[in-house]
Amino acid sequence: MFVGILDDGPFTCNPGFDYYTVNQTTGALGKITPLIEVNTDCGGTSSVAVTDRLIGVENACCGAGSGTLQIFEESHPKQAVITCQSADIPFCGDDAFGLSFDPLSDNIIFPDEDANQTDIGHIDLGTSAIVPSPSTLQGLPSVYFSPDDKLLYALYPSNRTVTQTNILVNSFHVGTGKITDSTSVPVQGTVTVAATTLKN
Repeated sequence: MFVGILDDGPFTCNPGFDYYTVNQTTGALGKITPLIEVNTDCGGTSSVAVTDRLIGVENACCGAGSGTLQIFEESHPKQAVITCQSADIPFCGDDAFGLSFDPLSDNIIFPDEDANQTDIGHIDLGTSAIVPSPSTLQGLPSVYFSPDDKLLYALYPSNRTVTQTNILVNSFHVGTGKITDSTSVPVQGTVTVAATTLKN
C-alpha cells in the first residue's frame, strides 16, 4: 500500500511516497518502508505519482522551463530510466499541478500550470523517452480513466464565474496518449467521477 508523504520540517518541502506490504490473507500491514522522496526548493513546485510499475517526479525551481520530469521503475526508485527537460518537450520543464498515470502506466498526465493546459506523455521504456501525445486538454481538469484504459474523463469544476460543472468524456488511445471522440456532459452541483467498465 502506497502512502503519500510530505517532509515539511524546517526549510524542507519534500513530497514522496512510502509503502507498506499487506498480508493478502489477514489484511495486516507490514513495516513501513521509504520508497521515494524528492528534494525540492520550497519556492518551486514538485509532484510525485506512483503506480505498481512506475514513479513520475516533476521538480521545477523557478517557473516555466526550469524543471525536469523523470520516470523511475517502481522496483528501482533510485535510478531514473527517463529524464525529460524543456529542450526535449516544453511541458517537461514546466510546473505541474500534480501528476498521474493512466491505469496501465503507459502514459503520464501532466497538468501544466504555466501553459494552463493538461499534457499527455506516452512513456516509451524501450527508447527511454517520453513521446508527447498529439492531444492536450484545455485548462487543468481532474482526470479519471475507465479501468480498461479506453476512456478518459476530464472534470471541469464550477468556479466563481462558471456555475455549471462540465465532464468531458473522451476515447483514449493508450498506445499514443491521443484523445478523440469527445462528448461534453453538463451537470449541476458538486460532482465526482467514479469510472467503471460495464460488461454484458
